[in-house]
Amino acid sequence: ILKLRQWTEDTTDSVRAEWAEQMTAGLYVEVSFYEPEAYLAVGDPSRALAMLGIADEIRPHAPALCRERARAYALRHDSERTLAELRCALAAHTITLTEVRADPRYQFMRALDAFLDLIQPPKR
Repeated sequence: ILKLRQWTEDTTDSVRAEWAEQMTAGLYVEVSFYEPEAYLAVGDPSRALAMLGIADEIRPHAPALCRERARAYALRHDSERTLAELRCALAAHTITLTEVRADPRYQFMRALDAFLDLIQPPKR
């Protein structure tokens, strides 16, 4: 990742810089979505989080990662981190309240006041 970043910023070789940018974009898609989803599907949140860590190296603090991290932490039944990532994902509009309410991964938090406060419709 470091080398790709250096090549992307290299103004002396525009062909390599463009290639590095394309490689970085492709890598980001893989490690921010496809790989984590595959690991979550087989019940391996640790590896999913490792892939998301790589994605965060490519695009630090990208809001799109919050949704995937929430799913991984939910599989670990880590309510504190799941809630934090859900708040981030909701704020970034990468997930909707309807999706959160319907997703069985968050079932373990249904008795928590903090989760109920999160999924309740806003009071008028």
